[in-house]
Amino acid sequence: MTITLERAQKALTRALEAAKAQNVPIAAVVVDRAGRMVAAARMDDVGFMNIGVAQRKAGTSANFGYPTQAMADLASKEPLILAAFTGDAEVMALAGGMPIKEGDKTIGAIGVAGGHYAQDHAIAAFAVGKE
Repeated sequence: MTITLERAQKALTRALEAAKAQNVPIAAVVVDRAGRMVAAARMDDVGFMNIGVAQRKAGTSANFGYPTQAMADLASKEPLILAAFTGDAEVMALAGGMPIKEGDKTIGAIGVAGGHYAQDHAIAAFAVGKE
């Protein structure tokens, strides 16, 4: 099972609504469980590089099945894990990636970039209903 376009678009819409309410321009990407892009948006006034950052956050969260905030916390305490994460250009262990689950199975993830990483995390959590 993997995320549908309809569910991806709903998560994306929720992320954009939360960002607009906070006056934080973001880029958001929803990926399937394999890390492939399903839906994406970049708000006005957010840097163009943020779409790539958001995609890497989403892909990392989908692959590991955890919020990237949890992964960043773990990496801050474990030098070997930090080295593993920083050794792969596709891994982004910075808050703003959130898995999308169906029961206990990860079916995709959303990545948010453009605000402070704490804002990105909160927006991603809201997008998947974890606020």
